[in-house]
Amino acid sequence: MGREALLPVGGYALLLESAPGAGEALAGTLRVWPDSEGRMRASGDLYALGGKTDKGRQSNGGELPIYPRSRHREYLRVTRLAHGDRGGIEVAFEGHRFASDGHWSLHRTLEGTLRASAERKVSPIRQPGGAATPDGQPPPLRWAADLRDATGLPAGRLLVERVGPWLRRAVVEIDRERTATAPRGDGTGRGWREVFAEVGWRVEAIEDDAAVPPPPAGTWSDAEVHAAMLAWRAHADHDREWRFHVLCVGRLASTDRGLMYDAFASDSNNVPREGLALASDWVYPDEEPWGRVRGMRFGDEPRTYFRTAVHELGHAMGLLHNPADDGYMTTTTAIARRAAPGTFPDDLRWRFADDDALRLAHLPDPCVRPGGLPFVGAGAAEVSDADPAPPGLALAAAAVVPRFPLAAPVRVELALAHRGGEPLLAPCRPSLMGGHVRGRAIGPDGVARRFLPLVRCTDDDELAPLAPGEERRHGLALLRGPDGALFPAPGDYRLEIELRWTLGRRRVRLD
Repeated sequence: MGREALLPVGGYALLLESAPGAGEALAGTLRVWPDSEGRMRASGDLYALGGKTDKGRQSNGGELPIYPRSRHREYLRVTRLAHGDRGGIEVAFEGHRFASDGHWSLHRTLEGTLRASAERKVSPIRQPGGAATPDGQPPPLRWAADLRDATGLPAGRLLVERVGPWLRRAVVEIDRERTATAPRGDGTGRGWREVFAEVGWRVEAIEDDAAVPPPPAGTWSDAEVHAAMLAWRAHADHDREWRFHVLCVGRLASTDRGLMYDAFASDSNNVPREGLALASDWVYPDEEPWGRVRGMRFGDEPRTYFRTAVHELGHAMGLLHNPADDGYMTTTTAIARRAAPGTFPDDLRWRFADDDALRLAHLPDPCVRPGGLPFVGAGAAEVSDADPAPPGLALAAAAVVPRFPLAAPVRVELALAHRGGEPLLAPCRPSLMGGHVRGRAIGPDGVARRFLPLVRCTDDDELAPLAPGEERRHGLALLRGPDGALFPAPGDYRLEIELRWTLGRRRVRLD
């Protein structure tokens, strides 16, 4: 979709009325947001209507609608917005559905011509009193189109109405131990709202409880952080509000500064990507590369503390570590190591990398909303196909024994070997815990069930040079994944295993 896009930047409400006998009516949102080169992109999500109240309840006074997660039906990839005849806007889009193999599958293609519409009685949004939208636009901008499918047959009617400048909206609730620090901003006036406004999100931060009791050991495990979220957050109805929880504590057991803990093994209520934690009492080592923050308590240095909070929230929104452009999803350690001696953190970049900004704007709702699809398990949430690993590296896998009891973990030994001529950077631990291993178990029923790495935001990629002739081994214990049990019935299973890591500024993979 090129520069001819005609819809103003911002968020829109949609209503897709199907042709008679063609299926259920769907409502949802559309997002119009440019990429880094100024080319306008558009995407959307459609949900099943749950009753008469859905059409009227969506806007909440000019706000983008939020729908129950279980009603999600399609992700829309808009492929064309262009000048049409008689002042209309030609629109074409693809409807994608999330499939059992863990990817989005093309469901249908539709096209039509949007024309200005004043049909209030069928509009999916009600602007109370005809008030202006939040960014001062006159009330409201509406279009309607009669749609055709790929064969040219009538496929229903699309109604589009601009709500305002925001693509998505979310709440960040902050709870903390009494002595822990709340992340409010970088100390120069840049806070949650300002950071996420740059990528089209309206994020409101709420500081709630400031007296969360510490655990008996004083240091928080991932399970204890998750339990505290469930006990202390004000509420979490993700079908009506996108709410992320931030817990600020003294020290974390599994990492130094912060982590998005709420996925897979540590997700006790099986509702992924709800929470993150910060360790405000961690102290920067009194050595390079930490520059001007050497020896400082983490919570007393607002720039890096707040940046880590944004980084971990990015994980909760489905983003991976990203070495590009030193944006928020680049690890703090990587930035410090590239800084001139004594200067860190003066050269921090306060922005999301261009590709991450595009993901936050246009990934499907289930990939970014709390309680949606599991982290890195959404197909479309995979940032891109990684490049092949450097020549010389080989990955081998073997089951520890040929047969395992039903409902017992399947134990596999991985071996990462280097058969080339020069040392290469490779994962220290080819394991789920190391964050690098993923794959599929394909059973006798032909169904592929995924297993994914545990989320460990350690600010280090845990790489080390692997010398020619050297081999690294690690064991996997496979039992469950985001699709449920990996081995639900007796029979023979085939494992497909992949290793992924970041090398320089690119991601590589080894099968």
